[in-house]
Amino acid sequence: MYNDIYAINIETGRRAMSVTQINIDDEALERAVVLSNAKTKREAVNLALHYYVERQERAARIGRHFEQARHWGAVEDAARRHQREKDDV
Repeated sequence: MYNDIYAINIETGRRAMSVTQINIDDEALERAVVLSNAKTKREAVNLALHYYVERQERAARIGRHFEQARHWGAVEDAARRHQREKDDV
């Protein structure tokens, strides 16, 4: 069972921050603060979470597009063109 507390921002309708207690690698957190120019540790953690989620969602979209291209035969066509270009050199 999770002990998260959720609040909804009435103006935007978006979920606000949840309160949770976790153990975080201090050295990694300090590096994240420095690299991200975050003003607080909380900001660094939130930036890292958003970055991770965006990367994973992007990778999933790319994977779906690649599978569609494979289904349409575009991947094999590109491989044949690439091989022809290599053979012409």
